[in-house]
Amino acid sequence: MATAAEILKTVGLRPDGPVRWGAPVRSGKPGIFVVEIGEPVTHAPVDPSICGKWIERVTTLLLDGEQPDGRQLAKRLAAFWIPSQTVLYVDSAGRSLGARVGALYATELGSRRPHSGGHWLKTLRGLDQARVWWAETDAAEEPAPTAIARSVRPPARPAGPARRAGPRRTPAAAQAGAPGAERSPASAIAAQDRPAPEPTYVSVTGVERLEAELADLRDVQRPAVVVRIKTARELGDLRENADYDAARREQSFIEGRVQAIEAILRTAHVVDEATTHEVIIGSVVTLEREGDTIEYTIVGSSEANPTQGRVSYLSPLGKALLGRRAGDEVVVRAPSGERHYRITGVR
Repeated sequence: MATAAEILKTVGLRPDGPVRWGAPVRSGKPGIFVVEIGEPVTHAPVDPSICGKWIERVTTLLLDGEQPDGRQLAKRLAAFWIPSQTVLYVDSAGRSLGARVGALYATELGSRRPHSGGHWLKTLRGLDQARVWWAETDAAEEPAPTAIARSVRPPARPAGPARRAGPRRTPAAAQAGAPGAERSPASAIAAQDRPAPEPTYVSVTGVERLEAELADLRDVQRPAVVVRIKTARELGDLRENADYDAARREQSFIEGRVQAIEAILRTAHVVDEATTHEVIIGSVVTLEREGDTIEYTIVGSSEANPTQGRVSYLSPLGKALLGRRAGDEVVVRAPSGERHYRITGVR
């Protein structure tokens, strides 16, 4: 996991800041800025109510060809979240960093002006705790698509005992680091000094689910939206073309989700649901609490969905259950207080 300051240093820039989100950036020169949070967050803090207001403001916003509600849009945005990363957004300013960041702050969610690049940032809860770093440079566009992009994306995991998941090389990765491509000294140093990413633990069934979704995105949804864009473009003036705008937004959703899944699979440590009496990632655990019986599956953070009975091994309940056996009593310390459970089954 590279921090914003480290990313800027890897391309030979001198980081300045940080300032809290909303505070002015005191620079009138061109450069690059990065928005980050302090610590990795397992689940995306996307606010459905904010997403609902976005939809109300932009009535042409579509998801999979239909108008979503706030919860549906929030769920799709949350699917792009990479739990191991703290960097939220990277952008460049060709003239003034202060003006560019100020425009980002001032743009109302759903509006195109003065700068619509960071719309998704404004769907997050707690954005006021984010920090903005920047670095002045007269060549703001040069480092952004190469070493900075490579620093933000989790690099491929070295081969190990766990099964490797997903494709070996994506088009984006090939463009950024293809054999024979020229690499700047800064990016070469970054490749050597950058720490290995924290592993993403995923069950076998979770990998299968992600791979199936990735195949659908690549083979079905991506070609379909390309056809929609082509058809809408043929209608004429793109400035007032709602079909074109909706199709491009959907394409953005699809490409973001493809990149998120590829990032998870590149760093995935796949845990086989081995035959064991202890709770491991992939175990289905039956619990008893105050006469009620509950069943949870312990999964990696990228698969977690408590409403569907999939609990992350990093959650308070997941941490309390790992390594335990049927018959054990466990105490879960949650923000709402202590909860006592008895494990009645592990499979």
